[in-house]
This record gives sequence, C-alpha cells and structure tokens, in this order.
Amino acid sequence: MSEFENLSYEELKKKHEAGNNEPELLWRLAESCYRKANALDAKDTNGKKTFILEGREFGRKAVEQCPEGNIQVLKWAAILTGTSTDYLGTKERIEQAYVLKGLLDKAIALNGNDSTLLHLRGRYAFGIANLSWLERKAASAFFATPPEATIDEALADFVACHAIRPDFIENNVYAARCLISKKEYEKAVNFMNEALALPADDENEKALQEEARGLIKKYGK
Repeated sequence: MSEFENLSYEELKKKHEAGNNEPELLWRLAESCYRKANALDAKDTNGKKTFILEGREFGRKAVEQCPEGNIQVLKWAAILTGTSTDYLGTKERIEQAYVLKGLLDKAIALNGNDSTLLHLRGRYAFGIANLSWLERKAASAFFATPPEATIDEALADFVACHAIRPDFIENNVYAARCLISKKEYEKAVNFMNEALALPADDENEKALQEEARGLIKKYGK
C-alpha cells in the first residue's frame, strides 16, 4: 500500500509543505481538494473555487514532476483543470480548455477505457459546443485556432462512459443535458431517472439530482 493512500488533506499538505514533491503526493492532494470542494454546500461558491484552484495547481505540479506520463497524474490534473473552468472568465476558460484537451489526449492514449476520462472528454466537448456567440468571437480574437467540438461528440463520450459506469450520477445528468439540446426528451428523462435512482455521495451529487428533478418536471410527459 502507498504511504500516501489513506492520508487526509491536512496530512498530505503537511508533507508537501515540508518539501515533498513526489507526483503521487501531488495528485492525491489534487484529489483531496476535489473531494473537499464537492463536500461543500452548492451555494458555497467561494469555498469550492478555493479548493478547486488549489487542486488544479497541485495537478499542474504533478504533471511537471512526471513528464513521462502517469495515468493518475494526468487524470487528476484533467479533473481539476476541467472543474476549474466553472470559475473562470472567458479568456482563461478557453486557455484551460486547451490544457484540458492536452491532458485528456495523453491520458486516454494510456487508457482509452477509463470512464472518468471519457466523461471529462465529453465535458470538454459539451463546454466548447455551448460557447455563446460572444464567447466564440472572443475566442477568435484571443486564439488563431479556437477549439471546436459538437454536442454529438460530447454525447458519444457520455454514452461510452455510461456503458462502463452506469452508476455515475454526473455523467447521467450531462448525457441528459445533451439529449435535451437535441430535443430527444424521452431519452433524456431516462438518464435523469437513472441518476435519481442512485445514492448521492456528496453535496455536488445532491445538487445534480435536484437539477434532474427539475428537468424531469419540465421535459417529462
């Protein structure tokens, strides 16, 4: 068993502050930040942002310390990078989209059947596909080749993730969002009912289930 496996956020951080920069310590710190953020109430935006941005930095450092590539390092760096875009302005969000895509490409090359990575690639495509007209104009001004992706690409990854891990509440809700965009409401409701049938493990999943209930009321027959 790893010496870091069962350590708390505080214990991991203490080791890091004492000078330990091992890649495993860093990705486990990123993971701990993510879990602490998800444990906070959905309304505590500032608290969530603090943990997510801290975790993104640990993930970035882990990648720097492991240039040869490591699936856990790449996965947790991608998770924190992707989640951080919820708290960023347009320019930085698009910059981080490029970083996320690079991390995902490397990680999926190592393991193309990882449900979390497939979900994250779907999230990437979903986010890019849903950029507003103004955001696309801004992206064109900031970058020579703005990122492109479609709802169908996002849905394909969410469906692939679901085939491997059907008990993933967040993935089910994202698949439903894609299907609503495509006006395939019956299929969307099926995914949301699956999400509601699962136990919520943290405040984030509770908020997703609350969203699913609202969408079922709106789009269910």
